[in-house]
Amino acid sequence: MDKDRKISFLIDVIVYLTKENSSLREEARIDHLTGLGNRKYFEEKMAEIQALIDREELASKFICVASIDVDKLGEINKLYAETVGDRALQAIAKKLFNSKRPYDITCRVGGDEFRVIAIFSKKTDTMVFENRLKKRLKEVAIDGVHLNVSATVSFNSQFVTKETKIDELNRFANLVMYDIKAGGQ
Repeated sequence: MDKDRKISFLIDVIVYLTKENSSLREEARIDHLTGLGNRKYFEEKMAEIQALIDREELASKFICVASIDVDKLGEINKLYAETVGDRALQAIAKKLFNSKRPYDITCRVGGDEFRVIAIFSKKTDTMVFENRLKKRLKEVAIDGVHLNVSATVSFNSQFVTKETKIDELNRFANLVMYDIKAGGQ
């Protein structure tokens, strides 16, 4: 192989490996069952939002973090097998995806838990969003099995100031969701 062909070959290999690396990096941020972002993606997006807050680019906006937990997924898996449980998670993910705006962040952060982060200009918009999401997740039908799945949803909305911490909003939304579940709702 002459010198020019070797260089051309090496460039082709580098381009190929760069594309593969980029593809793997992207794949590492996607939950393969639901197609939504995963926990890693969610944490990266929270860091990006925190940077926007720190630079005051979200001043006078409202941030809403929704914490969603699929109700009784363990029972569904025991009664109907994990494939039905997986379909329940996919149905919830589809409802969440179809409920979001293009710039909202929607992720599956663990087993039966999802998060949504949305930013609004007005407090009333956060309330409309919260009501719409609750309504859409009240019952989720899974085709092929006569089964209705529900999810517990909690929200934490806050007017953005320089002191706003997105991880605290997320933590509080999650704590409230577990309080709701503990109360049997």
